Amino acid sequence: MARAEGRAERTYAYLGLTLVVPPDVQPITGVSRAMTTFFRQAGRHLAPGGRMLIFFGTSGDLAYLRRLAGEEGFAVTVVAQEHLVRDGWRVDYLTFRMTLG
Repeated sequence: MARAEGRAERTYAYLGLTLVVPPDVQPITGVSRAMTTFFRQAGRHLAPGGRMLIFFGTSGDLAYLRRLAGEEGFAVTVVAQEHLVRDGWRVDYLTFRMTLG
C-alpha cells in the first residue's frame, strides 16, 4: 500500500469495481469518477432495451446516481427497498432496475 505524507491510499469495492484512491484524493472524488465511468460505458455492454440491477444506499450520492442514469438514457425503477438502523444511523438500501431506452 502506498503512503504519502504518512497517509495510506484507500481501496474501495464499488459497483463491481475495485478502486484504489490515492491519499491526496477525497474518497467522493474517486467514487464519483468510478460511477461516471461505469454509467458512461454501461450502455456499450447492453443490447437495446437491455437492463441492469444496481444496488445503492443513501450513504452514497443517490442524486448523482440518478442524474448519471438519466444522462445515459436509462429509465430507472426502484424494485426493492430496505431501511436499516445501526448504531442510531438509518440507511436506506435500494435496488434499481435500469433499462436502456
